[in-house]
Amino acid sequence: MAPIREHRLANGLLIAIFDETNRYFGDYHRVFLRVVLHYDLTPADRNDPFWSEARDRLGPELRLEKTLERMGVADSEVEGTVAALVDNFLATADEYLTRPDYPRQLVIREMEKRRKTTRIY
Repeated sequence: MAPIREHRLANGLLIAIFDETNRYFGDYHRVFLRVVLHYDLTPADRNDPFWSEARDRLGPELRLEKTLERMGVADSEVEGTVAALVDNFLATADEYLTRPDYPRQLVIREMEKRRKTTRIY
């Protein structure tokens, strides 16, 4: 499935938005958007120890997902609701997603999260 919107930010993040909307009853739809953040951890300019550890722990790419959803949307309102959800997400997230230090902070949080969930039995 191809994304309905894709944005490559100056800090290296790629935002891809996929529309997985479906009809669930009569004329009503569940508007369901999947927002995927991709960040490539392999470029040559990321050869310091931090990025090496990130690649070892997370792989060549960091990929995170968020969903945006609205229930009970009439057929005539689906297109407008999709556009509004995308626009609202991008307007709200723009403040932090576009910061130059955001990808590094995102990687740090993801490594911490995975460190906390790893259990040795």
